[in-house]
Amino acid sequence: MRLKKMPTTIVLMVCSWLIAISGLFIGVFYCFSSLKIGIGIIFAGIILAAVIRMVGNIGETIFNLNANLIPTLREIQQNLRQINSDSRDINQNIHNIWLLFEDIKNTLEK
Repeated sequence: MRLKKMPTTIVLMVCSWLIAISGLFIGVFYCFSSLKIGIGIIFAGIILAAVIRMVGNIGETIFNLNANLIPTLREIQQNLRQINSDSRDINQNIHNIWLLFEDIKNTLEK
């Protein structure tokens, strides 16, 4: 089952791509003056983009878990109500059987 992406996840994904591409371009620009600074900026941009994407994915996962959990909890609650109703019916039937046996016992004792 494919769930729709949250709008915040899409925004964070776009931001992560923009940060990664910006870091790459800025890093390449700085590579002409200092290789270490340029490579550092490229790696920093990639790491920041990965962290932003990770936060978006975690948020989406929590949202999907919550969205799937609510119908499941409602179904469990409905099942418990049905079990409760069934147990009352069984209890009433047992009581009726007990009364029947009492009537049979009283009839046989007469």
